[in-house]
Amino acid sequence: MLSAKSKIISNILPKLDLDQINYSIRIENLVNMKMPGYKELKSTEYLNKDGKREVIFYRNFIQGPLVDTARNLDFAIEGEGFFVLETPLGIVYTRDGRFLINNQGILVNRTNFFAVLGERGAIEIPDKQIITNQKGEIYKDKEIIDRFRIAVIKDKENLESHNGIIFKANNKKPLEFSLEEDYKIRQGYIENSNVNSVEQMGKMASDQGFDLRSKAVQLELQRIGKISEMLR
Repeated sequence: MLSAKSKIISNILPKLDLDQINYSIRIENLVNMKMPGYKELKSTEYLNKDGKREVIFYRNFIQGPLVDTARNLDFAIEGEGFFVLETPLGIVYTRDGRFLINNQGILVNRTNFFAVLGERGAIEIPDKQIITNQKGEIYKDKEIIDRFRIAVIKDKENLESHNGIIFKANNKKPLEFSLEEDYKIRQGYIENSNVNSVEQMGKMASDQGFDLRSKAVQLELQRIGKISEMLR
């Protein structure tokens, strides 16, 4: 009796699935490459204890390029660390430092309007005319208002991504924080995504194996179909 799948298809399909995963990852990275603070999505393959292939997804947290915007409420972190935001669902972390002042005079992030936290809680800003030094201290008329609460996270692999820009603890275990302030705050800058568009496009263009394997599956299915017709 003819099997619905030949050995050729059985050997090809698992690899084809991995190619599809990698293709989807590259598409996501390219779609989000213009988003400040976006962190590249990557994957790695391994054999589990049963000898089956599995794929792990992770984020590349390498710093993206800093870009001068000349906007007073744009901030970038040069080095390690995340801005801390307060949301209805708890604390989250981001490298996207595009902020604005809401109607209550609270500094919030521009995309979700979550409150930006300082050492005293939600940061209250009287107006846009503030000065921030490299330590993250915020001044108005030479008087310190607050200081950005910057979270330097040691175990970033325990961060859960919601959109590649905002991250939260994955609740598997408490995050580990470093007390070392290995960063500088740059006012009037934003951090672009760390996606290398040339690299992503090059991988997509060079992945001839995906097309070849797809065609091999199609040809094998056609062959099986012809044999099935002959045996009727």
